[in-house]
Amino acid sequence: QITNELKKTQERLKSGSKVLLEVICKGSQESKEFLINEFAKFSDLAVLFSTQKELVYEQLSKGQTLQAIAGISKNALEEMYQAAKHLYDEKRFKEAVDAFGFLAILN
Repeated sequence: QITNELKKTQERLKSGSKVLLEVICKGSQESKEFLINEFAKFSDLAVLFSTQKELVYEQLSKGQTLQAIAGISKNALEEMYQAAKHLYDEKRFKEAVDAFGFLAILN
């Protein structure tokens, strides 16, 4: 049961990040460049998880968020939430749920 839930969560995270990138890429050039640079920090976080898992767990146990550990700015996260809201406003509910779920895990 837990394994199935973890797999579903992983798929939602993958889908959420993908759909957010798609919406971000349709934005203004300035916003797009800023957010893509911030989004790249997720790959750094993935590397950190695979190479220094204990450090990440230690920071999480001390109350750090994944957003803070990855170094993602508050402005970037707010713009990503606006992108997720855009999906909701367009009635793309499944994609919006995945995007909001992805963002919720960060902080």
